[in-house]
Amino acid sequence: MTKKHLLLSLLSALLYVLATPPVALSLLGWVCLAPLIAAAVEAGTSRLAFKYGFIAGLAASLGLYYWLVFTMHTFGGLAYPLSFLLFLLLAAFLALYWAFFACFAHLFYKKGYWLSLLLPLLWVAMEYLRGWLFTGFPWALLGYTQHGSPYVIQLAEFVGVYGVSALLVLVSVLVYRMWLGFRSSGRFPLKEMVIILLLVTADVGYGFFKVGSFEPKGRPLKVALVQGNISQGQKWQEGFQSETLDIYHRLSEEALREAGRLDLIVWPETAAPFYFQEPGALTTKLLDLTAALDSPLLFGSPAYRMRGRGFTYLNSAYLIAPSGSGAVKTLGRYDKLHLVPFGEYVPLKSVLFFVSKLTEGVGDFSAGEGVKSLVVKTPSGDVALGPLICYEGIFPGLVRQFVKGGADVLVNITNDGWYGRTSAPYQHLSAVIFRAVENGVYLLRAANTGITAIVDPLGRVVKASDLFVEAQLNGEVYISGKKTVYTGFGDIFAITAFVISLLAIISCFYSKIGGKAKGVSK
Repeated sequence: MTKKHLLLSLLSALLYVLATPPVALSLLGWVCLAPLIAAAVEAGTSRLAFKYGFIAGLAASLGLYYWLVFTMHTFGGLAYPLSFLLFLLLAAFLALYWAFFACFAHLFYKKGYWLSLLLPLLWVAMEYLRGWLFTGFPWALLGYTQHGSPYVIQLAEFVGVYGVSALLVLVSVLVYRMWLGFRSSGRFPLKEMVIILLLVTADVGYGFFKVGSFEPKGRPLKVALVQGNISQGQKWQEGFQSETLDIYHRLSEEALREAGRLDLIVWPETAAPFYFQEPGALTTKLLDLTAALDSPLLFGSPAYRMRGRGFTYLNSAYLIAPSGSGAVKTLGRYDKLHLVPFGEYVPLKSVLFFVSKLTEGVGDFSAGEGVKSLVVKTPSGDVALGPLICYEGIFPGLVRQFVKGGADVLVNITNDGWYGRTSAPYQHLSAVIFRAVENGVYLLRAANTGITAIVDPLGRVVKASDLFVEAQLNGEVYISGKKTVYTGFGDIFAITAFVISLLAIISCFYSKIGGKAKGVSK
């Protein structure tokens, strides 16, 4: 292991972190992997390349996910040393994806120039695997570094965020080839430069065309998003539950006065920190407040269902609306499908008995029974809402199912108060922005402590709140009914990248074994 290659690996990690929110120097996303590719290719063996990749991945994970220590200590009740140890274990696991990428980058380059161009597909294969393995953690993907560049990310309507990641890796590969060619011959690497210019021109050119020709069309939906800024320390206190409703009602009234009429008001995840399905004073109060607002309301609340002699607990989104004569009707409920490990349940409980669940107030959550839209009636017709609860917004394939199933607007209700004043709320928003572009729909995001936002189908943040303030955002979104290629075909690009990468890896090992066999026979 040389000092030069070690520094190149760490440089890649640094550039990746700086390209990711909240710093968000998006241009670095185009070149951040070039130093690691250099270190991997020039490593003496694939095992050494693996080590360089692991070091880069570990350093990047420390910079990207440090907020997990705060969350586990503050809300999980774990001592700082134990929180940091668990965080290191997760960081080491995530670093393995970088390590395998570097290892196979070394092998691919040994096999020739054209095989080296498979590196973008290899990186996508690793990102896609990360989104599925052990329930998945597709957080801070490379493509998300471009969340603030609408001219770049329109590619996602065809191939999702994974396609954007692939483009960035391909440019990093070509940048490394430019440096390698210049170092070996002293000549300007014109071929690679032309390819980069063509790639960027095609991508950004299409982005300019789409953004320039975009006009909000379709049926309008007048909405208000409410951010209550309820602290985690108070949220589940019985004495504060009624006051919580008062805060949300007051902010909703302000939004209603500003708009004159609203087709939908959205409150965040568990904005009603009690069992709304149970009759009682708090449920009655919420119904009365909704009747007074005279507007449909979507909000989060815990729920439960009977299973045999016991209960299963659910993290749910309710849609309720006035139905005349002061009555309020429940139009539907969606139960969260993709739960947060250690946040909503503890996996391997018998082994990890010392790890408590972060969510307070109820027992372990169970997954819901399927994707379900919630339909709100408006003067211009019915609108199907695709409810995404918190973490679900970072899973492209899951979100696509809502739109493919008929959702006209995506609604992400979340409680990012778990993250404190860290980079996590910014990283979370950068991911859900892509869900709007991938599916060509507006996305509404109501967060307890921020960032609450309205995102248009181009991924542009139309309005956004600050962190840790009370806020209400009024806006108008449009229902076009148009579906994207990604909505229709999903992650076919990522799946293809995975299959091709797997075949290339098998080919590398087969030729390696075949070469050894020939050597023995001689």
